[in-house]
Amino acid sequence: MDERRWNARGELVTESEATITVEVGGEQLMTVATGNGPVNALDHALRKALLRGLSDARRTCGWSTTRSASSRRMPAPARSRA
Repeated sequence: MDERRWNARGELVTESEATITVEVGGEQLMTVATGNGPVNALDHALRKALLRGLSDARRTCGWSTTRSASSRRMPAPARSRA
């Protein structure tokens, strides 16, 4: 769905809605999202579904959401004085 209207400031704005159904990990997820255009709305809906599927997978598999010591940022290398 796309809607173009004038807002309170007198600006023409576009609001789109996307509804998607994707299969993530053998489960069908239906997601609805809005955006400032059709591609933006589709992007929001897809990210929402994939993030929900990923969090379910983490819970099912017992994955930790904390960062390990190896994934922490390394200090910057020392600069040589020339």
